[in-house]
Amino acid sequence: MTMTFKVQNPALLDQVKRGGQVNFEIEQSGLGWIITKLKRK
Repeated sequence: MTMTFKVQNPALLDQVKRGGQVNFEIEQSGLGWIITKLKRK
């Protein structure tokens, strides 16, 4: 499944590669759902 989210801190994306598996936390804000934590599996 593919879903699109905004990320709170773009530097979080430096630690992952396209197609990689991750664990993440999201929060709802006025902009919709935003990734607040991101970690490679």
